[in-house]
Amino acid sequence: MKTYRCSVCGYLHSGGLDFHFCPMCNVAADLFMDCTTVDRDKTGNMDIRTVRMIKAMAETGEPFCEGKGSSRNFLNMDDLIFRPAVIARLPLSETIEVTTELVLGKSAQQPVILKTPILSAAMSYGALSKEAKMALALASSQAGTIANTGEGGMLDEERELARYLTLQYAPGRFGVTKERLLSADMVEIKLAQGAHPGTGARLPAANVSVDIAAARRIPIGKASISPAVHADIRGSGELSEKIFELRELTKGKPVAVKIAGGHLEEDLEAIFKQKYIPDVLVIDGGEGGTGAASVTMKDHVGLPLVYALPRVADFLR
Repeated sequence: MKTYRCSVCGYLHSGGLDFHFCPMCNVAADLFMDCTTVDRDKTGNMDIRTVRMIKAMAETGEPFCEGKGSSRNFLNMDDLIFRPAVIARLPLSETIEVTTELVLGKSAQQPVILKTPILSAAMSYGALSKEAKMALALASSQAGTIANTGEGGMLDEERELARYLTLQYAPGRFGVTKERLLSADMVEIKLAQGAHPGTGARLPAANVSVDIAAARRIPIGKASISPAVHADIRGSGELSEKIFELRELTKGKPVAVKIAGGHLEEDLEAIFKQKYIPDVLVIDGGEGGTGAASVTMKDHVGLPLVYALPRVADFLR
């Protein structure tokens, strides 16, 4: 007899998939995964990877960390279905020009105008190689969008290749200087990251090369640890003041705030009730990747984007 597991809520079902929706969370049955032949250890309950993780954590006393994204099959943006125009709203003729222009910071003194409404997410030098960072910067220019430094600091080559570039302002403040802030086209205050919200970030010591240390302005060969919260942002009032400070320092460039899918309505209320609010709001889904993070955090903490984004949209309306 086959066993299937819902990839969203984990509900287990034995037998054929003779239903259309998950009895627990109501997602489509085609999101169920066949787990009949999963490699199991002698207990018959846990796969070999889980056993190895538990063994490693027992030996080291530390969380088991991996790079990249979650191994769980979250419902994601690839599962979106779009509604076509029919009669209430007529389809456009092929001869009509359609613009995809997007303005970041419509009220900012120096807004960023993109040709393509698709942004490159924050990925730092250290998690990615210099060549990968340069490729993303060049691709962003060719696509008419904006690149993002991530929290590892700005590379000179990255700045040269990217038409528009966001400097991430993370709790560790790696590579953040007045010169770099003025060089950026937008500043992103990172409050949380989808892959490991509420726990800060870590780049292992073995990854901190001469070039990475220079970009981050940290010692060579020493682990790069970014705390969970900013030392000078302990609440929404101080966040508001920081937005104003960065907006003034950069002479009116857009300031973004990045959050993860947690207590969204409460977090958004705290942000938008203040005097100074962000020009751009960045929502990071729980399925997001990273250079190194606890597997437990990646798999079980933070809402996936398809659940978080509608709640944010409803709040902003």
